[in-house]
Amino acid sequence: MAIFTNNLTSRLLLKSALENLDQPRERILEIGCGSGYISAELIACGKCDGKESYLSDISTEAVEFAIEKLNNLVPPQNFRVGRCLDPWGGEKFDLIISDVAGISNSIAEISSWYQGVEFEAGEDGLTNTLEVVHEAKKNLNSSGILIFPILSLTDRTRLRQELNIAFPKWHESKETKWPLPDDIAAR
Repeated sequence: MAIFTNNLTSRLLLKSALENLDQPRERILEIGCGSGYISAELIACGKCDGKESYLSDISTEAVEFAIEKLNNLVPPQNFRVGRCLDPWGGEKFDLIISDVAGISNSIAEISSWYQGVEFEAGEDGLTNTLEVVHEAKKNLNSSGILIFPILSLTDRTRLRQELNIAFPKWHESKETKWPLPDDIAAR
């Protein structure tokens, strides 16, 4: 199985995480970590000094890669394999960064982004995202923050409705547009 590598969404998640690390955040969790890009960048820029980083992914191969990439920076016991927040039970975090698959299965199937990568996000692209949104309350400390993308390749209206139920106080930090890749636009 392939390992999901960073893309524009990952870089936007990183930027949001950096903006939210100015507040005291001791325990940081990256789910859907793929190659471990976001955590590696947070550590490299010094924003994680004195903080504990945790990473998980549904792919064993991805977690093994991230362990090797972050060798000596994140203890091996801080990595787990599993779907969304399942590997973390009721553990609490100050910041959860979710880069789990969040586009329609029909789009993921023809996209080069997901070749060989597990995605199963449903036709509306929300299966994983809604699972994370609804489960995150169990894993966030009282002042904790969940960061995840709202992608145009999903049912954004339904997602916003679900967010209003799960988190009465939430906001979208920014909107970024980029062209649809040729391999998707052609279909």
